[in-house]
Amino acid sequence: MAWWLVALLLAVAAGHTVRLRARYSAAPAKVWDTITNMLVAPNWRSKVRQVERLPDRDGKQMWVEVSRRWRLPLEFEVVEPGRQLVTRVVGEELPFGGSWTYEIVPDGSGTLLTVTEDGELRSQTLRFFARYAFGYHATVARYLRDLGKKLGEKVKPERLG
Repeated sequence: MAWWLVALLLAVAAGHTVRLRARYSAAPAKVWDTITNMLVAPNWRSKVRQVERLPDRDGKQMWVEVSRRWRLPLEFEVVEPGRQLVTRVVGEELPFGGSWTYEIVPDGSGTLLTVTEDGELRSQTLRFFARYAFGYHATVARYLRDLGKKLGEKVKPERLG
């Protein structure tokens, strides 16, 4: 491998924060119910094949999202019904980790949903491709679009940071 490629891979920062939002015509309670009903997520999330409920840990809900490539163990770290949900990847064995914060705000007769990803990419290869190929915003944007499809509407996620 060329020395300059190694230097580039090492220079790409491991941590990142992205923030996107979308507006839905559905009421906040409907949005909340949809994002927190994990067992039906495979019916509407394009990359999730299965969800498994694990026993609570320290009073917090534990889940595993199964995709074609990963088994993603999640903890519901903060739950403020109808307002805020914070999920965190648990375990160090994955090439990535971090948290997603979902913030629900009433907007007229609809809802504004903001999702903030505070992520960590542990793999140099993954950091490189996230930075230069598919971008850091891709996963959150896909989630917001998938949610729109589930709610019967087409949304265009807005980047906030």
